[in-house]
Amino acid sequence: MNARQTLALNRALDGMKGKLTNAKWTTMRKCSADTALRDINDLLVRGVLRKLEGGGAEYGVLVGQIGRRRLSTAEQL
Repeated sequence: MNARQTLALNRALDGMKGKLTNAKWTTMRKCSADTALRDINDLLVRGVLRKLEGGGAEYGVLVGQIGRRRLSTAEQL
């Protein structure tokens, strides 16, 4: 897991308003839409995020996978 992913997940766990989207990831991490999509897809594969039902590009953090704790940048899931 890279530093962008860790920081964005910590923000989501700290009570980010609404759902996690590619646009929010891009804004939070100040990265391109392509980079945000690569980060999100990697976390989907790892099982840390799941695509929410109802269409659109909204994702939920699987809290059971990581617990309600902040992640360190060195942590690998």
